[in-house]
Amino acid sequence: MTDDLDKKSLGDSFAVAILHWPAVIGALTLEGEGWVLVLRGVLATWAALVSLGLIFGRPEGARWGLVMTLTAGFAAAFWITVPSFWALIWFVLLMIGLHTSIKVRMDEACVGGSNESKASIAVQRQ
Repeated sequence: MTDDLDKKSLGDSFAVAILHWPAVIGALTLEGEGWVLVLRGVLATWAALVSLGLIFGRPEGARWGLVMTLTAGFAAAFWITVPSFWALIWFVLLMIGLHTSIKVRMDEACVGGSNESKASIAVQRQ
């Protein structure tokens, strides 16, 4: 049970990162006119819709959605500041955010389980 829970937590966090982070980075870093401006608008709309869906899509997933939206911001800040010292700070915050998203996702998945599965997960965490 916990192996499936761990895989789902990892899968959810990294799937959202793959779908969300490039849109946020592209919306904030692309510059130009014409089709680039249209692409930037599409990416910004996609990023906003994904963020709203993550936060308001499920009542039990609001904390996870907020953490994933913050990590998208950290990824964009890392990308923008990559040649400087600040990139290292953003990278550390990005890794902390990913770790937190997985932990929050695991806790949310445990809420709906039986008391026996919650107890076994609590024992394994210790």
